Amino acid sequence: EFGIAREVDHPFQVECKKDVGAERAERSELNLGYIGEMVSLDTFEEVVRTLKDHPVAASIPVFEPEFSGIGDKIYRGPTS
Repeated sequence: EFGIAREVDHPFQVECKKDVGAERAERSELNLGYIGEMVSLDTFEEVVRTLKDHPVAASIPVFEPEFSGIGDKIYRGPTS
């Protein structure tokens, strides 16, 4: 109820290309990609293994000032 969500709280439409108009999908400059399926990964280690072969996306809360100074490191959440 309060605090950080533990699971996906912004559902999306799998196979979303059904919702994209034909004229938009055919425009080559858009270079659209589509989500074919959603897979939940339970641990950070699973995410790192998956990243070797496949892009990974997430919806996470970010905290300042930690996020602004992350640079090329992996953001792991608030430090305090």
